[in-house]
Amino acid sequence: MQVPRFAKGVLFQCFNPKYPPVVLTVFASRPDEPTVITAGVIAIVGAMGLFVHSTAGSLVRYLSPSDKWSRNLDVGFGVLLALVGFWIAVKPFISN
Repeated sequence: MQVPRFAKGVLFQCFNPKYPPVVLTVFASRPDEPTVITAGVIAIVGAMGLFVHSTAGSLVRYLSPSDKWSRNLDVGFGVLLALVGFWIAVKPFISN
């Protein structure tokens, strides 16, 4: 059973297709802030997120009764993530 690791998460995040648009959006939304501060905020928030993700993942893997249960949990979280993305995409069209 493989548990998420912080260093692996950092490396994986660099290849995440959502990462560049999010970073560019943050920089674009804060044009008056110094670049170093914006980059620092992104790095700190990203590191905190990766820490929470790897810690929670390790805990869930440790407490899970079987690999099948863990896979089903992963699928469930993936479906929830897809539903949130779908909701974000259609919200502007249904809120009018």
